[in-house]
Amino acid sequence: MKNHSASSRCIAEERCWARECVGLTLIRLVYKIYTTRQVEAEMERIQILLEPVERQALKQLADEANTSMSNIVRGLLRERLKERRRAKLRQAAQLMADEYRSDPDLTAFSVLDGEEFLDAPR
Repeated sequence: MKNHSASSRCIAEERCWARECVGLTLIRLVYKIYTTRQVEAEMERIQILLEPVERQALKQLADEANTSMSNIVRGLLRERLKERRRAKLRQAAQLMADEYRSDPDLTAFSVLDGEEFLDAPR
């Protein structure tokens, strides 16, 4: 009789655990739907025209990454914008390099290069 009661308890615990897992899964699903809708509400839909070979390549990239074609396009655009921003910063730094080297106000603290800094008292 004890074995039957112990196995019944195990089955009941498994059912309870399964209900909790299903509950957590549903919560995650609802959260994902909510956040996806929230993100989509903040986005704008656009339309682009691709040649068939470009569309096929985009589809292949999306399939390999297990994501949508839109997600691939957004990622590629983000990368391109990041590269462009870095290029602009690099260009600005090159333009200012001579100014930085020759203007004593800009290089006043470079005399401290190599000096050890003391830690602030605690």
